[in-house]
Amino acid sequence: ALNENVDSKFQVYLFGSRTDDLKYGGDIDLLLTLPAETYHRFSLKKHIIIAAIKTKIGDQAIDLTIKNESELASDVFFQSIQSQMIQLK
Repeated sequence: ALNENVDSKFQVYLFGSRTDDLKYGGDIDLLLTLPAETYHRFSLKKHIIIAAIKTKIGDQAIDLTIKNESELASDVFFQSIQSQMIQLK
């Protein structure tokens, strides 16, 4: 779904309760990282990307965070979830 809406190199990570088999429910927390040159263009398409994901996996609660990959090293949010993330792409 992301390949159809993001025409650049990107990475997708799963984080939050869905990374722990002992926890149940909750939304699907995804982090999409994009190169600086395409970040602004695709950060505005967040709703389109979520709709494309829902088309593939069904109507589920999805929380999509989009970040510029060049700023990840200094991003407090990224640092706080890094140890629990699972790279999907």
